[in-house]
Amino acid sequence: MPENEDENIGLAVDWSTQGFKAKIKSRFASALDRLGASKLDASNNVLDRKNAVGHALTGSYVSLIKAASQTIERQVEQDPAMAAKLLMSLSRAEKETENISASLDLAIQDLRNNPELGDHSEQTADTVDADMINRWERYAGEATSDVIREKWGKVLASEIRAPGTFSRQTLRIIDEIDPDVARLFERLCQNRFGSWIPVVTAGISEHEVDELQHAGLLLHYEFYATVTFNSTTRDNDNSHWWVLGNGERTVAVSKAAPKPTVAKLLPSMDDVRIEEGNLQINVHSLTRAGEAIATVINLDGVATVKRLANALVGKFGSENVVVLKRNDAQSFSPDAEWKPPEAV
Repeated sequence: MPENEDENIGLAVDWSTQGFKAKIKSRFASALDRLGASKLDASNNVLDRKNAVGHALTGSYVSLIKAASQTIERQVEQDPAMAAKLLMSLSRAEKETENISASLDLAIQDLRNNPELGDHSEQTADTVDADMINRWERYAGEATSDVIREKWGKVLASEIRAPGTFSRQTLRIIDEIDPDVARLFERLCQNRFGSWIPVVTAGISEHEVDELQHAGLLLHYEFYATVTFNSTTRDNDNSHWWVLGNGERTVAVSKAAPKPTVAKLLPSMDDVRIEEGNLQINVHSLTRAGEAIATVINLDGVATVKRLANALVGKFGSENVVVLKRNDAQSFSPDAEWKPPEAV
């Protein structure tokens, strides 16, 4: 066995994209190329590109050392401060390379854990935008902690799944966001349906809403945005229901349920209400940057629907609310694992 074969086996396992869809492979390879990996004429080996990134990121520093070594001895005698600055620059560059490499490791791990494409169109790009990668490299180079490296790894993975997700402004927000606001936003997004969050399950104060709006994550509205439930009829008993779901679970409310009490001066200010025969809820709407950042936050879609169902039980009663799970493309059945709050 060659001397370095064990090392290569380990790297190949870590960086393998086997099982990924073609577009994921192509975009990840293009990201490595943008980061400085040499184009490989006859190979699509991601491991080769990963190793090339390291060579490209350090090559200029090695050249600098060679050039400096020819003059450093006599210049340092005249200007010791220059030598100190050079050493500091080399040390900083080495740390940046380590940070970028660690963030790349976490990106491939995230892709392996969730390889599904965020965009399902066959017309989407096979590469990742060069400007985005250049900016990502700058931010990832400053990622000195595991938490921050994981954040930037998730950003790159999300961009590979759906190119164009992260704008220049969004990357800046991610870099500059206050840690407490970031944790608040992560908590809010646990109740997210796409680009919005029901007010009844958001669990945040008006002050916290202001913080998220100021951070560029929530849209500013004089009044809440509104989402209307769909209407359906159950085949077995011809009963009528309002339904809303996220692809993993659906909450259904019987149209025979008593109307919820109007609690505020204007009906539109009530977080859950019935207007003109439609069930409506008030929602917090994410900005474009908020939507992009939300893609890097893990979401339990089943728990999200169940929390909304629990909130609706308080408005309509447990006998009028049910959580449904999909059996196939055409049918649903009650989720036996969900119990109304009163029955817990």
